Amino acid sequence: ALGSLCIFAMDQCCKEYFQKKRDCDAGVDISTSSQTCDSATESAKSCCEECGRGKEVGWSRGEAGCEAGDRGTAAEDVLAGSAFEQCCKNAAREGKEKEDREGQSHPATNKNTKPKTAAKPATGSAVASLCEEYAPNELCAHHCIPVPGSYKCECNPGYMLMADGRNCKEVVKNRCKPKNPCQHKCNDNGVEVKCSCRRGYQLMADGKSCEDIDECKLDPPVCLPSTQCYNIQGSYKCIPKKNNNQEKGQCPSGFIRNVKNNVCDDINECTQPN
Repeated sequence: ALGSLCIFAMDQCCKEYFQKKRDCDAGVDISTSSQTCDSATESAKSCCEECGRGKEVGWSRGEAGCEAGDRGTAAEDVLAGSAFEQCCKNAAREGKEKEDREGQSHPATNKNTKPKTAAKPATGSAVASLCEEYAPNELCAHHCIPVPGSYKCECNPGYMLMADGRNCKEVVKNRCKPKNPCQHKCNDNGVEVKCSCRRGYQLMADGKSCEDIDECKLDPPVCLPSTQCYNIQGSYKCIPKKNNNQEKGQCPSGFIRNVKNNVCDDINECTQPN
């Protein structure tokens, strides 16, 4: 019984840790893409903020300052320290790569020229250049807007910013409601509104109205030759044709009139003389 209890406790601990790990990874993603933690949930905010602090250290001091140090043994502390180190090292590498690219584009002509240091986080008036330094849509899916100490992303009209603070999604509205622009059926696929008609009707030239289909005029015919077609709204009926002989009081071929009850009896041809 004690062994089962221990296994159950270990299982619960593992589940809780991996849930916290997923939340922490989400916080790191938000910090990496948006530079702010406003959209992060409470469980992800700690890792998001530590990632932001790590980026600042990586930009200003390089990988030498990326040691998280002793933060405790709780899962939250360990994950926050890991987020700091990960983002710090990534920022330091990006700063080094940028420095190398700039050195190749503008080689120093003076031996005494000091090497450039890793880029520091943009603040104040330097924010505008942060949006300009990156390729279009690299920081933000639509528009990069400078703000004091950072930047923010904005979307085109008809779109809204997603939880990651970077990407945009279209604001979907069902244009079939509350007022249906179609006479019968309406479908909004997000791009255009399409009207359709119920069975037995066809769409008119205006793309909205419906008119009855006269099935009796279709080719091939919808009714059997022995029936008469009658069109009704949205449908049709096949009515058996009346026999002219019956209308005149005569029996059809193969039958003989029974004068006693005035009905047509079947003729038994086997009893008839040749």
